Amino acid sequence: MTTPKFDDVILARESEKPTDTAYVCQSCLNQPEHEDLKGIEYAIDGSICSVIGCSNTDDVFVANLNTINGHDSITLFHGTTKARAASILENGIDANTYLTTNEELAEYFGECACDEQNLDYSQIQILKVRVIKSNLRVDFEAYAEPITIFRNDFATSDTDWHEMCESGEIPYPSNEKDIEPALKVTTCVKTAEAVTSQYIS
Repeated sequence: MTTPKFDDVILARESEKPTDTAYVCQSCLNQPEHEDLKGIEYAIDGSICSVIGCSNTDDVFVANLNTINGHDSITLFHGTTKARAASILENGIDANTYLTTNEELAEYFGECACDEQNLDYSQIQILKVRVIKSNLRVDFEAYAEPITIFRNDFATSDTDWHEMCESGEIPYPSNEKDIEPALKVTTCVKTAEAVTSQYIS
């Protein structure tokens, strides 16, 4: 079996990322918490506002979510239990919360969270978290103990994985703030500081 080339894997993953645009109506745009949204343009007729608690179809715009108060941001997945998700949607997430660009991996993390509490997997919930990139750190544990969901994109065994990291064939972050290689390879990062609930859905 031939291991896919790094660039091919990255291109294939692009379609898996959470969307960085959202439908927002004029009424919601007038709220202070949404004043940072950029790249506003009219959405097609019939579009529904995606802000939690709103379903307005009048004066709906497509908003670019790539910035938060002028800072580069990204939307990532977080897998957890439904009970924990309810708390997160109200109170936000803490520092050192694990996030990923890969929805399948987020579901796996949700399974782990359910296992810890002896819950059925029907209790899994996946959230989308919009976070400033400077508030992200590399999850080096993902490199040290790769999960097959992303490892198999590059290597057929942990031994091959570690050898490829050492040789530079698999890009390895230069420090904890060097998140771009991690996002492309393990798809895993963690928060340096808490994220408030207004950026979570």
